[in-house]
Amino acid sequence: MNKDIKLTGIVDNLNKKIKDLYKYKNFVELNRKSKKLYERFEKIQTDNHRLVQHIKQEKTNFELLQRENIELKKVLNKLKNDGLSYENKKKFYEINLKNNEINEKNEELKTIIKNKENKIIEINNEMIKYKEDNENIKIVINNFTSNVANFINPEQEEKKDENKEEDKDKNVSQTEERGSHRKEEEDAELEEEIETKEEEKNLN
Repeated sequence: MNKDIKLTGIVDNLNKKIKDLYKYKNFVELNRKSKKLYERFEKIQTDNHRLVQHIKQEKTNFELLQRENIELKKVLNKLKNDGLSYENKKKFYEINLKNNEINEKNEELKTIIKNKENKIIEINNEMIKYKEDNENIKIVINNFTSNVANFINPEQEEKKDENKEEDKDKNVSQTEERGSHRKEEEDAELEEEIETKEEEKNLN
């Protein structure tokens, strides 16, 4: 009765373990996804590094244009103070045109820098998501490995218990067999002794 209950418990436990294993049958797929995420992560890091370098360069260009713009404004102010002769008007027009070009370029640079900064934020968010996905995959893989270990170990323990029971039964059987042989020898000796006594009695 107890053995049947024990076997039922073992079967139920094995069924549960099998269900757990089926639950994580996409183990290979998870490993593949983890590898892809890592490759994507490396590419993101490279892109991020490039963007940072580009932004540094664009900011340097922006600062140079700003300084040039300041110098041009100084020249314009000087021209205004000197009076607007034909030559001064011509220079004023050229400088003003150049100044407008610089302002337009500055606006373009501002937009480029802003877009690249937004891209860096997007990349950083993607990197965070990668880390979260990878952690989740590690948890699933660890659970899978643990379930496999738990699935295998009870079988080994059950085999050990069965071997112990077999050894115990074998020892009992050997002991009973030795006892049976000993009893047969004693009965034979007793029978022989009785026969000897009867023969002696008949001779007398």
